[in-house]
Amino acid sequence: MDKWCEQFPFWSKRTLERIFKKLEDENILIVGNYNKLSFDRTKWYSINYDYLQSVGMHSDKLTGSHSDNVAESDTDKMTGTIPETTQEITHKTTMCKDAAKADDVIKKRKPKKNTYSEEFEQLWSIYPKKRNKPKAYQRYKEALAKHHPHEVILYGVESYANECRQKNTGMEYIKMLEGFLNDERYLEYRRMDAKEEKKVEELTLF
Repeated sequence: MDKWCEQFPFWSKRTLERIFKKLEDENILIVGNYNKLSFDRTKWYSINYDYLQSVGMHSDKLTGSHSDNVAESDTDKMTGTIPETTQEITHKTTMCKDAAKADDVIKKRKPKKNTYSEEFEQLWSIYPKKRNKPKAYQRYKEALAKHHPHEVILYGVESYANECRQKNTGMEYIKMLEGFLNDERYLEYRRMDAKEEKKVEELTLF
């Protein structure tokens, strides 16, 4: 029985004795003493396959009968959990922790949503061709850094939008806002207005 205890360390010796006794009583195990020496009382066990076939017992029923007859007091004396089960639980727990860490890394690497100023949003709502908003915003900030007032830029954008609308300009021919700002096209409309005002003044003088 000591050898069986080594094979099933999670069961106590008393529990194993109960199980073997139950199997022996039900004629599932054939027990005999085939030792040549009279003082050797080692028991030899073999499964009674003929009996199992005759009663039509399946392996799942056999397992169930074993579990039903394990005393609760013996279960409390088990030396530990089944190694395979412990490893499986540990593996699943590790996987969950790794998945949580991966989610945290993804959240940290996820780029923050761009925030735009109200003034730029005003330009963006007016401009007819809306492409690559982040790049256009970068160009807008560069224009402000050149000390070009927002009002001047806004006037140029409004004038260009009206011009495209009046001429029914196709979308493929309309400049991207980033290019419009980078080329400082908004200044041209101020210059044109200044020329028109000068002509009006000259005509008034005559």
